[in-house]
Amino acid sequence: MELRDPANSPATVVFAETPWAHPRLSSYLRGLVVTELIDDVRTGEPITMLAPTTSAFDQLACPLDTFLGEPELCEVRVDFFEYTVLRGHHFAGGRSPGCRTVQGASLDLVEQRVIGRFGASNIIQTVQYGPLLVHLTDNVIYPHGFYDRTLVRPLRLVP
Repeated sequence: MELRDPANSPATVVFAETPWAHPRLSSYLRGLVVTELIDDVRTGEPITMLAPTTSAFDQLACPLDTFLGEPELCEVRVDFFEYTVLRGHHFAGGRSPGCRTVQGASLDLVEQRVIGRFGASNIIQTVQYGPLLVHLTDNVIYPHGFYDRTLVRPLRLVP
């Protein structure tokens, strides 16, 4: 199935059979595999993923390969990716405040935006793959305390 340009219809939910081949998700999916969260999203239960596009990972202060591969970054890496997975379906067209991530932190989905503890992002496209609801975001958002670990560049808030 062909995905539509999100600029033309940002609230559109596109249905497809698998997210694993989506080119804008490759870095995010690598992170889910490295952190072993991939099993959590393959349970068949409704899951919402706040997936930064591959280009959004350029906001990290270190290269993505370093972030995903350095053993001393393991805890930071897991915190980061756990912050992007929510149990249940959370749609972004209206207001869904106080969503809980699998790590227990809260964030808000409001009018096609994700507002986290450290950062905000536009939802540029929503794609549903069976029980998985994937919101592609144009920025990375950080869990509480992540910014203090000096692995991120200064945040730019979404206008």
